[in-house]
Amino acid sequence: MKYLRQFLHFDLSAFLVAKTLTVISISDLLDHETKAPIGKRVTCAITRDDTVYAPGKDGTVGSNIYEKVSVKVKYPHTVSVTPGDEVTLTNATATVYGDFQNQLSIIAEGLEVVKHTNANKDKG
Repeated sequence: MKYLRQFLHFDLSAFLVAKTLTVISISDLLDHETKAPIGKRVTCAITRDDTVYAPGKDGTVGSNIYEKVSVKVKYPHTVSVTPGDEVTLTNATATVYGDFQNQLSIIAEGLEVVKHTNANKDKG
């Protein structure tokens, strides 16, 4: 059968509820054809994962701790975070893809800082 993927839904909110995302890097998001900037790509690491996952076939329970996720923020939305910030996503959607359905594509309107790193705090 064809076109089944368009009926799959990934619950990003439920996936992220027991996780902390920390910004690693920010780069330009480029159009595939023109190579013109169309937004920002924010790479985050999952630095806390308290999600209760179902055991695998061998009985072990895994975790996504320290896995990287890439968040695309397209213009006109802007990104006001820095590496080290703990963040949440604003109006985000996600799609699972890949041969083994193990890749995640996230598009958000923005990221909100939950906690700045010590390096980013005002001194005074």
